[in-house]
Amino acid sequence: MSQIILKFTNSVLFLLCMAFSLPALADNWKMKLDLSGAWKFSIGDNEQWADPEFDDRNWESIQVPSPWESQGFHGYDG
Repeated sequence: MSQIILKFTNSVLFLLCMAFSLPALADNWKMKLDLSGAWKFSIGDNEQWADPEFDDRNWESIQVPSPWESQGFHGYDG
């Protein structure tokens, strides 16, 4: 009987330790990524654009963060 109590106590202590340490670990996993800058932009959708080898040199550049409407793409809502 004492072994069952010992196992139960160890399990409860383990779960309590995990419950209090997981939020601290999660904070370390958070990352902020600044997406500001020049982005290539083209109106429409095409599966070929997902290819990392796709040549987007002829696409327009827009500044992010900023609405594309204010950069010459009036009336386009994605």
